[in-house]
Amino acid sequence: MLRKWITPLATGSFALVGITGILLFLNVRIELVARAHEWLSPVFVVASVLHVWLNRGALKAHLRRPIGRGIVAGFALLTLAVLVLPIGHGESGGPGEAMKLARAVKPSLVHARVGFLAELARIEPAEARRRLEVAGLQGVCDSSRLDEVAQSNGIQPGKALLALFEGEGEAKD
Repeated sequence: MLRKWITPLATGSFALVGITGILLFLNVRIELVARAHEWLSPVFVVASVLHVWLNRGALKAHLRRPIGRGIVAGFALLTLAVLVLPIGHGESGGPGEAMKLARAVKPSLVHARVGFLAELARIEPAEARRRLEVAGLQGVCDSSRLDEVAQSNGIQPGKALLALFEGEGEAKD
């Protein structure tokens, strides 16, 4: 009876975690994608463990071959390295802390006026307007709220914000 639902559960959760993981890897930062990946990963792990247990005979056969042992050992070492090595954790606390900070300030920034955002980006207001125009926003002035001008141009406010902060230009000292 367990076999009737564990393989479809493992397959479905594998697809969801795999696709959302690829999207996150490609920097597609949609809140629902990140939440689905984080919250449904444990479902995938449990389903995978049960699937492996139900098919342990086949797994044992694969582990008798050098290639099977090598692949499993390689992923075991990679998992251990991910858990043990402190890669990406500098003074700031690493990429996880940076993402938390970005999520916390983004709502305030997208509602801010373009002139204020130019000051934060350490660029001249004219440069901020130029960057936003290059990103496809028309009718931008210093007193425009970024979210309003982005919405009127059919562009996501987060993309407009990135265009403003990641655009090329000289920073003021």
